[in-house]
Amino acid sequence: MDLSTPISSSGQSAIEERPPFTERFLSRFRRVTASGRFIPEVDGLRFIAIALVFFFHIYGRVLVGSGNRVDPPTHSDLLVHIVNWGGSGVLLFFVISGFILGLPFAEHYLGHRPPVSIKAYFKRRLLRLEPPYIICLTLIFVAALVATHTSRSEVVRHYLATMTYTHNLIYGASSTLNPVAWTLEVEVQFYILAPLLMTILKVPSAIGRCAVLLLLAMPSVWLAFSPTTLPFVWWKLSIIRYLDYFLMGILLADWYVSQWKRPPLRPWLWDILATVMLMITWQLQIQLSAYGNAAEGIVPFVILAGCAGVFRGNRWRRFLANPWLASIGGMCYTIYLYHKPMLHALYPITRHIVVTRIFWVNLTLQILIFSVLLLPILGMLFVLFEKPFMYRDWPARFAKWFRDETGFRDEPRS
Repeated sequence: MDLSTPISSSGQSAIEERPPFTERFLSRFRRVTASGRFIPEVDGLRFIAIALVFFFHIYGRVLVGSGNRVDPPTHSDLLVHIVNWGGSGVLLFFVISGFILGLPFAEHYLGHRPPVSIKAYFKRRLLRLEPPYIICLTLIFVAALVATHTSRSEVVRHYLATMTYTHNLIYGASSTLNPVAWTLEVEVQFYILAPLLMTILKVPSAIGRCAVLLLLAMPSVWLAFSPTTLPFVWWKLSIIRYLDYFLMGILLADWYVSQWKRPPLRPWLWDILATVMLMITWQLQIQLSAYGNAAEGIVPFVILAGCAGVFRGNRWRRFLANPWLASIGGMCYTIYLYHKPMLHALYPITRHIVVTRIFWVNLTLQILIFSVLLLPILGMLFVLFEKPFMYRDWPARFAKWFRDETGFRDEPRS
C-alpha cells in the first residue's frame, strides 16, 4: 500500500471513499436548493416537462423549415403524436411551481413549521430568478440589434416589455425576442399572488381547503371551455387563464405535507395511476390538436392525479429520481431560456442534414443532433449564468470576489 495515501478509521483509503465519478460529475450541474431540501422526483418531473417542450420546438422547426426536402408527417406517425404533446410540458411546469412555492407555506400552516417571511420570499424570487433572465434576454437583445432588419427602436420596445414581464399585456402576444418568455410572465403574476393564495392553507379542514382551491380554479377551467370570441386577447397569456394549474400545485403541496406522512400500503396502485394519467394527458393533447379547447379544462386535474401517483408510487419515483434525469431537470430554467433561440440560430444549418424523406426519421435525426449538440452548451450556461445565483448569499460572494480581483477596499473612516 502507498503510505502517502491517508487511511480512514474504517481501514479504507480516502481515495476509495471519494464519490464515484458520476456523482462528482453531476454535482457540478446539480441545482442548489435554498432550504437544503432536495426532492429528486420533482427535478425528474421537471426533466419530463423540459424534454416535452424541447422536442416540441424541434418538431416545429422541422415541420416549418424542412421545405421540400422532407415529406409532410402522416397521421400514423407515432413520434409526431408524442412530440406534439409538448404543450403539456409548460402546464406541468405551472403545477410544479405551485407545488414548490406552496410547500413552505403548507409546512407552516399544516406542519407547525416557522412562518414564511414575505420579505424573504420576494427577495429570494428576485435574486434567484432575475439575474439569469436578464443575462439571457440581454444577450438575445444584443444579437437582435446586430442581426435584425427591422427598426431598432421596435427591438428596444419589445426588449423593455419582455424585461418587465408586460409583453403579453401590452402586445397580446408572446415576446418577439424570446417567445418562451410568455410563460415566465404568467409565473411572475403567480409569484405576486402566491402569498395571498397560500392563506387558503389556513383552513383547518382538508376537505375545506380542497373545496376552496377547486372553487378558485373554476374560472380558469371555464375559460378553457369558453369560445375564442371573447373580447380580450391578453387574458389567454395571463394568470387568469392558467391559475387552475398553479392551484393544483398548491393542493399537491397540501397533500404532500398533511396526508402523505406514511408510505402507501399499495404503491403499485399509485404507479398505475401515474401511468394512466400520463396516457390520458397524451390523448387529451391529441384531442386539443384536433378539436381545439374541447378537452382542455380537464388537463389540470389529470396532471394533478399523475403527479400524486409519481409521489406515492415506487417505480415512477425511482425512475424520476435517477441522478441524470434529476440533474437535467434541475437545469430546466437555463434550458428553457436558451433552447429556442439556439434552435432558431442553428436549424438553418442542421436542416441540410437529411438522410430520408420520411418525416419521423428526419425528426428523430434532428432531435438527436440537437440533444447532443446543445445539452453540453446549456450545461455550461447553467454553471455560468444560473447556478451562482442559487446561493442565498451570492451578492456577498460577488462583492468579495470583486474586492479580491480588483484590490478595491473601502476607505477607512477617520
